[in-house]
Amino acid sequence: MKFTTYDEVLKDSIALNVQGRFSDELQQLHALGFNEEFYLRETAFPFSALLLFPILVLMHFAGERVSVGGLLQVMSYSPHVIHENGYVCGVITKLGVRYMSMFDDGTLLSTTTYHSSSSSNPDKRFISQYFLSGGIELAWKQHVQRVDTLTGEGRSVIVPIGMKDLTRMEKRYNQIILGFMPDDLKEKRKNHE
Repeated sequence: MKFTTYDEVLKDSIALNVQGRFSDELQQLHALGFNEEFYLRETAFPFSALLLFPILVLMHFAGERVSVGGLLQVMSYSPHVIHENGYVCGVITKLGVRYMSMFDDGTLLSTTTYHSSSSSNPDKRFISQYFLSGGIELAWKQHVQRVDTLTGEGRSVIVPIGMKDLTRMEKRYNQIILGFMPDDLKEKRKNHE
């Protein structure tokens, strides 16, 4: 069973609602060169609304766009933006902004404007950093600086980012923060040993 699935939101009323909830953040990101907005719907496992009810209530009162559908599945919606340089996506939630870049060796770099419970894990090729002060712009500059450092170490960043890449990064991020290792990395590790 898949824990979470991702779909692009094509319904204008939902996209406009999500856009309205995050208009300030979207304006700041547009000023930094982000565009090509996508709205993703993250759908949790069947009957997740029962198990995650307290979290669902907190998300709703925090201002997130959430709903319950299908088999009592929690669905949350968030804007995703792509920087004009093509190798960074931004994910906006009421917690703040998360920048992500993926590298050719499978490394995922995540930089947030909020404290993230995920920490860097070299075994899972995950680098996490957060900046609580300085806001969206400082976190953006720190993300770009770290990308430059990683490319200087011989890694290539994946360019351009499209919808398929966004969902791949989101799945990878969730697998890491939930403690699962993606199968392709397990396989690479076996072949490397």
